Amino acid sequence: MLRAALFALVSLLALPVAQAEWLYREAAIMGTRCTVELWSIDRAAGNAAIDAVFEEFRRIDRLMSTYKPDSEISAVNARAAQAPVKVSKEFYDLIAQSIEYSKLTRGAFDITYASVGYLYDYREQVHPDEARIAAALPGINWRHIELLPARTAIRFRRPGVRIDLGGIGKGKVALRLPLEDAAISTSGDYERYFEEDGVRYHHILDPKTGKSARKVRSVTVITDTATRSDALTKSVFIMGAEAGIAFINTLSDVDAIAIDPTGKVHYSRGLAPP
Repeated sequence: MLRAALFALVSLLALPVAQAEWLYREAAIMGTRCTVELWSIDRAAGNAAIDAVFEEFRRIDRLMSTYKPDSEISAVNARAAQAPVKVSKEFYDLIAQSIEYSKLTRGAFDITYASVGYLYDYREQVHPDEARIAAALPGINWRHIELLPARTAIRFRRPGVRIDLGGIGKGKVALRLPLEDAAISTSGDYERYFEEDGVRYHHILDPKTGKSARKVRSVTVITDTATRSDALTKSVFIMGAEAGIAFINTLSDVDAIAIDPTGKVHYSRGLAPP
């Protein structure tokens, strides 16, 4: 028995050592830079895994991009004010989750921000004037979204409502932290923006005003899922550093870091320095 075991061990030691390596790839999807990096001892298998991740990115983009006229979200925005629009279970469930986050954050998170948000074009450096904001602002209210579970359909209770899932369907990371079985998202006013006459117009809009939020420069949230971390970064951004961190401290499964306009860093209870 011992002799056989020793023979097996020597045989294993004689095998060539697998060459493990980091594999990295990036692509522009969902209007942002998506990157995948993984450690693999099999280059072919690792590249196949990266292919699968990017295909999932593209699938979600086809489903939820407001820039694609044949996406589900484009169909909802075009027709839901006139009649219920049947959608996939996946899309329906994400809208339902979005509404739950609106309730949890008392409206700080609101996917109907797009009712005004669509008037901004950050690439072309276009922003609406006060009159256009005032005219479109009544469309921002998550309560305008009606869910019809029996039909897996969505209806808007009034015209002028649009939704956008950029605040819950994707997230960017600006910090490197050791994580295991957790998700991290970062939102900042430096991601999609332009400046005009000393004013920064960025993509995180306050649902109450239809204008770029000014109380925070950057928010990072760590929690159990990317959907949750993404939604909560936007919520803290709208609330402001102090109120946002106080809100995060009421949630047992979330931690956050917020940087206010003065550069001061605010930490939730679980991340506070000693």
